[in-house]
Amino acid sequence: MKVIDLLNKIANGEEVPNKIRYKTFELERTQSEEVKRLYVDEQGIFFPEYYSFDLNDEVEVIEEDKKIEKIELDPLELCKNTNDNIINVHYETLIVMNKVNELIDTINEMRDNK
Repeated sequence: MKVIDLLNKIANGEEVPNKIRYKTFELERTQSEEVKRLYVDEQGIFFPEYYSFDLNDEVEVIEEDKKIEKIELDPLELCKNTNDNIINVHYETLIVMNKVNELIDTINEMRDNK
């Protein structure tokens, strides 16, 4: 989404995201009724009031409730090569990927139970 699109949503009274990323800054929506003080960064600097920006700059919407997707790995695809060393490396990779997927499940469950 572009800055101009975000500002148009605000001006039209449409729903706007709670968190955004502008360049390297993560910004959270404030409770302020002032349109120009809609988002604030970690240091309390307001966006767009105190930021230099172009209306065509991109703003990334940060979705807080979005679940982390698991890594999909096909074990048969990993074992196509007959070289034993390659197969062993792929097997270890598969084990690590399964552990990463377990961590993703745990994180998603923790988010759901907030």
